[in-house]
Amino acid sequence: MIFGYAQPYNSVNGLAAASPTEAWAVGSAATGQNLAEHWNGRAWTRVAVPSPGKSPVSVLNAVAAVSSAGTWAVGYSSYYGNHTRVKALIERWNGWAWKQVASPTPGGSQSSGLAAVAATGPSSAWAVGSSRCGTTFKTLIEHWNGRAWKQVASPSPGGSDNSFLFGVAADRSSSSAWAVGYYRSGTTDRTLIERWNGRAWTQVASPNPGGSYGSSLNAVAIAGSGAWAVGDFAGERALIERWNGRTWRQVAISKPGGSRGIILKAVTAAGPSDAWAVGYYFTDTRVEPAVKTLIEHWDGKAWKQVASPSPGGSVGSSGEQSLLDAVSAAPAPSSDAWAAGYYTPGSASVTPLIERWTRMGWRQVVP
Repeated sequence: MIFGYAQPYNSVNGLAAASPTEAWAVGSAATGQNLAEHWNGRAWTRVAVPSPGKSPVSVLNAVAAVSSAGTWAVGYSSYYGNHTRVKALIERWNGWAWKQVASPTPGGSQSSGLAAVAATGPSSAWAVGSSRCGTTFKTLIEHWNGRAWKQVASPSPGGSDNSFLFGVAADRSSSSAWAVGYYRSGTTDRTLIERWNGRAWTQVASPNPGGSYGSSLNAVAIAGSGAWAVGDFAGERALIERWNGRTWRQVAISKPGGSRGIILKAVTAAGPSDAWAVGYYFTDTRVEPAVKTLIEHWDGKAWKQVASPSPGGSVGSSGEQSLLDAVSAAPAPSSDAWAAGYYTPGSASVTPLIERWTRMGWRQVVP
C-alpha cells in the first residue's frame, strides 16, 4: 500500500537479500512507526530506523540491498493519519545506522508516497509510487544518481483518472528498468507497465484479462533478458505476465485446491528458470473464508504451488489470516529465498511473518 490511511499494524511489507548472511525486512509496527529487521546469517534482530519528526504514522513499504552498506528503504509518513498530509519517505542504511534522505516533492502535489525501490549500485536506484494532485493520483518515479534523489517524468495514462505504480525492477546496466501498477480507465482498472530505456520512461502494452472487473499489477522482477510481473484480475484471480524480450504475455498459474480466490503480491527471480511469486488465497470452506499464504515457483516450464506455513489462528468472524507481501531470493550460488508478511496468532493482534526457503522446504523463522 502506498498510502495507509488507517493506523498501521505489525507487518513486514518488503524484503531484500544481498547475500546468505545479509538480508533486510521492513514494514510497520503497531505503534505507527517504522519497522526494520536485519538477518546476519544466524538470526533476525530489530534495528532502529528513524521516523520523521511530528509524524504519528510512518510506514516502510519496500527495501533494496546491493551491499552491506548500500541499502534503501521507502514508504510514507502521514502527519495526521490520513491522505491530507502524506509525504514520501526514503531511508538509507550506511553500514552503521539508518538515516532519512530527502525525497523530492512533485510540483503541484498535496501528497506523495513510495511503494517500491530497486538499486543497482551506489550511484543508481529507482523508487516508484504515486502523488495526489487535487483529487487525482499520478505516477511518481524518483532516481538516485549517487548524490540526490530526483523526480523523473513518467506516464500517467489514466488521463483525468488515477494512475499508481506498485513495483519496480532494474538491471545492473542501469539502462533498463521496469515499473508496474494500474490506471483507471472509466470505471475499470487496467494493468500499467512502464519501461526505462536509458533516456525516458514509456508505457508498454500489457494483457488486461479482467474485462470490466479490472486488472492490476503489484510487483515486477527481471530474469535475464526477460521479466515477470504479478498481480490479480477480476477481483480475486491471480495474474502472472512474462516479458519475452518483445511482448508481455499472460502465463497460467496453478490454483490451490479448495481456494476461492488468489492475490499475488510479490515476485523475485534468481534466474530464467528459477523464480518465486508470493501472496495469499481465500479458502472456500466457510462463510467467512480463511486466508492462507501462497508461494508459487517457476522451474523454467511452469508455475507450481509449493507448500508454505500459514500460522494464523482464528480471529473472530474474519477467519484465519496468514498473508505474504514480499519475497526475495539471495544471489547465486545460494539457493536461499525469503518471504514475509503477517499473520494473526489466535487473537486480534497481528504479528510479522518471515519464512525461509532452503532445500528442506519453506519454514517459518522467528523475527
